[in-house]
Amino acid sequence: MAINKKTREAVYRKYGGRCAYCGRAIAYKDMQVDHFRPLRVWDEVDGAADDISNLMPACRMCNHYKRANSLEAFRRYIAEIPRKLRDNYIYKIGVAYRNIIENEKPIKFFFETEEAKTNPEYAITSPEEMARYLMGFCRCRLATGNGCPGCPFDKPTSDNGDGECRLYVPDDWDF
Repeated sequence: MAINKKTREAVYRKYGGRCAYCGRAIAYKDMQVDHFRPLRVWDEVDGAADDISNLMPACRMCNHYKRANSLEAFRRYIAEIPRKLRDNYIYKIGVAYRNIIENEKPIKFFFETEEAKTNPEYAITSPEEMARYLMGFCRCRLATGNGCPGCPFDKPTSDNGDGECRLYVPDDWDF
């Protein structure tokens, strides 16, 4: 079903001209409109499948890889990529020469991080969630060789030389 120009423009603006899944900037002409909840599982009781709430701006790569799958199936497909690549000879060479840094992590889509900024339903609600978020950031910094000196949290971390980042959360931090 064709999507009218007004709806298409609204979909494009949903995440500021970025793919809702990977977060890369996309030109309006290159945007593909993805049905967040696939048409094959859409129930008319939920309303029109082409309602703006079910439409997401997507880059070609993400839209083709997601296909007509649910969000959780797409998340699993993305999470499986490192495992699928591990047996590749060139990948093994890249790891051996440290051109490739293995960094498996939970898959969080761009729209989820954007909604977390404005929607209390997605907000971090516990010290454990905050620690997971911060450690994910720190692991990423260590994996890219940037270490802790550039930590935006002004020294709540230290690299003890073992590749593990230690996060220190002051008692007065309010979660």
